[in-house]
Amino acid sequence: MLGLGQYSSLGVGLAVTLIDNFSGNANRINQSMNQMANNAQASQRAAAKAMQQSGAIMMGTSAMMAIPMAKAVDVASKFEYVMSGVKAATEATGNEFKALEKKAIDLGNASIFSAKEVADAMYELSTAGYNAKETYEAINGIVSLGATADVPLEQAALLAANIRNAFQIPAAQTDRIADLLSMASIKSSAKLPEMAEGMKYVSARAAMLKVPLEETIALIATLNSMGLHGSTAGTAADNLLRTMATATSDFKTKKQSAVLDMIGLGKSDIVDAQGNLIALDKMIEKVFSKIKNYSPMDQSA
Repeated sequence: MLGLGQYSSLGVGLAVTLIDNFSGNANRINQSMNQMANNAQASQRAAAKAMQQSGAIMMGTSAMMAIPMAKAVDVASKFEYVMSGVKAATEATGNEFKALEKKAIDLGNASIFSAKEVADAMYELSTAGYNAKETYEAINGIVSLGATADVPLEQAALLAANIRNAFQIPAAQTDRIADLLSMASIKSSAKLPEMAEGMKYVSARAAMLKVPLEETIALIATLNSMGLHGSTAGTAADNLLRTMATATSDFKTKKQSAVLDMIGLGKSDIVDAQGNLIALDKMIEKVFSKIKNYSPMDQSA
């Protein structure tokens, strides 16, 4: 800590005593000395005032210098605090923690994000189940995603971690998740927060039905480009997958069976040999190829 001391101004006065008042010359000398004393006192007062002003300026300058230094100390403290959380969550060894700390500082110097923001992203990854090595390997992709999508690193890390957990993707493939999300945000009107909201609603069902991550992200991005944003896109995608899965299962309704029979679609057209839904683009293409000759009202129904 940088301490600021106190200061005081010392006034210097002149005292002139003339003892010899008896002669005229002595009186004149007395008057002259008094005048000199008065002038000297005025000068001293001016000098003291100047010293006070100078001291105030110096104090102000010191305070101005102390502000950024105090901020720097505060930022450093926050960085160390977050990194201690990373260490605890990842159970990092001494060398692993040093590597993580250095990585955060290096990325903070080389990217648009600060070291503290990188540390925050590391913390999100670590609390989502990433160990020290996985966090170290994943953070580069998260920083790239945050920069591409122009979102806080914490948000980018949380989305990538949630998707990884939902689809049971190895932590080492976090870069792949980040790249797919970056591509989706670039090639569609979907913003990352909207992608995050949409994926939240559809990830569990997509993973359960073994729909590939690439197709799921593409579906959400496409719906966003069609004007269905955030949770609306996620709900629509989830309803699509649920309906198609139900219609090709033993739990299909009579109405679903009638519709599939009417348009000429069978289970083998929608489900592969392993019992999983075929690629979404192929499935949608098949459905629309069957109903293209129907009226818009019937297509909607």
